[in-house]
Amino acid sequence: MKRPLGTSMFAIALGMAGPALAADPSGTDTTLIIADVVNWLGADQPQMHQAALLQTILDNLSIPYSSQQITRNRARIWVSEQPLACMPWLIKTLDRADRFQFSLPYMLENSLRLVVKKDSKWAATLTEQLNHGEISLRDLMTQKQPPVLGIESNRSYGTQADILLQGLKDFPAVYTRTSSSNQITELLPMLQREFVDIIIEYETLLINQDEQLVYFAFKETEPFQLGHFACSNTAAMTELMPLLNQAIRTLTQDPAYQQLMLQGIPASQHKNALLYLQQAP
Repeated sequence: MKRPLGTSMFAIALGMAGPALAADPSGTDTTLIIADVVNWLGADQPQMHQAALLQTILDNLSIPYSSQQITRNRARIWVSEQPLACMPWLIKTLDRADRFQFSLPYMLENSLRLVVKKDSKWAATLTEQLNHGEISLRDLMTQKQPPVLGIESNRSYGTQADILLQGLKDFPAVYTRTSSSNQITELLPMLQREFVDIIIEYETLLINQDEQLVYFAFKETEPFQLGHFACSNTAAMTELMPLLNQAIRTLTQDPAYQQLMLQGIPASQHKNALLYLQQAP
């Protein structure tokens, strides 16, 4: 694999640490464990740009690391119990910030979309609404006969959508599924089989899986979503976080990394996306 920068590199294999550094004089293990919750690092996985971004960050760490494949729900508990562990590709929320330390954002996603089947009545309904202005998920779900919306528990859809979905959680037309695997599009089969009418997802994750889907922007979402590492809330992790952030800060200013990060975002929005990343708190 091409190494983008000349910093210290570490080979990775699931469950195996990279080359050892000089021993810590204190005798404390400073290996950072990455919870690979969607198997981005699996050798048999198709190379998506999200996986390439994660691997590039890890390749440029100046600390040793290992990875462990683990399901998303288990990972949230597991990381909180480890002295030095991180989960990649998480949106930072106020609730999560109470439980984890967050790195700087290391990746961008285009705004989430409402996803429906092309041949469903909701595709026609949403197309008509879009022709008359913005689509509002709130208006869609509070009408007399709303579609069945499928969402995942313990997942953030961004600040605005999370607030809306919290208010809709007891609506009979909202189906909530608990994610138990490391699949990144668990609700897609339910949409394909018409158990639900609409899901909320990143277009880049689905566009190569099913050509019979159509995607709609909606009002209650941010223009872009930022991906962070969510890490152990421990003193040991606090000491290592500057090293992780240093790798992220360097790479997110590198044109080649930016080009990789902006895949899936329309070229007309690249400048706005980078500005959004730079202005992130």
